[in-house]
Amino acid sequence: MVHLLLDRPERYALLRDEPARVPAAVEKLLRYAQAAMGAHLRVAVEDVTLSGVTIGAGDLVVALMASAHRDEDAYHRPDLLALTRTAPSHLAFAHGARPRAAGVCASYPWWSLCARRSSRSWDSR
Repeated sequence: MVHLLLDRPERYALLRDEPARVPAAVEKLLRYAQAAMGAHLRVAVEDVTLSGVTIGAGDLVVALMASAHRDEDAYHRPDLLALTRTAPSHLAFAHGARPRAAGVCASYPWWSLCARRSSRSWDSR
């Protein structure tokens, strides 16, 4: 995810100059970088209609996380990484009964710390 900041110096400068934006930026970077590239196989437990398509109870469904992060109905211009806009939550660490395991919770402060420390060390060079 660091390359997304270094490829566009204005992104890096924004977080360097306004460190309070780092936690929200981490959320946006996680969605954009698509930390969860996999697909999840599920079985529908009841009939449900999604976007005009009926999925019957017992039908197999494949949830593509990368596709969800590029859903134009959920994200305005989903292929644009804009660190300052508000956006709905992401599925980088999945969702469900246990969406935030201990390791997931630990990753947020780690990325925030990396962004803050990196901005200080890179500027000193």
